[in-house]
Amino acid sequence: MEQFHHGQHVRLRSRVHGTYLHADEDGHGVNLRVRWESMNAAWAVHRHPGEDGQFLLLHSAAYGHYLAATDVPAPPGHRGLRVEQRDYDHPEVEPLVWQDSPSSPSSSPPGRSCLPFHVRLGFPTPCCGRG
Repeated sequence: MEQFHHGQHVRLRSRVHGTYLHADEDGHGVNLRVRWESMNAAWAVHRHPGEDGQFLLLHSAAYGHYLAATDVPAPPGHRGLRVEQRDYDHPEVEPLVWQDSPSSPSSSPPGRSCLPFHVRLGFPTPCCGRG
């Protein structure tokens, strides 16, 4: 968790597609795009204390919603489950909570050595790049 500091901005990059996770303008959806310079690609880290230690909330710098996991499979051509933006006061807070896990140094460029994992569902999101 030391790789993430409260308020730090990160960009989530797919190692498979070489694209970055962007918040959609509708404030609900997300998509992958090549450009990382957009405010839509920036996610602010909010550290969250939990019973089992510190967790992360990823807050859209563009639209003010949090990155949340769903139980819906990812669209064709993608792995894992679909993610979306949600408000913090959503009835289920658990989909908003993430934790980091070190990735292999040989597979990550310097300064990008973490994989956010969803706490409940246990799946990794794309490579996390510092913003």
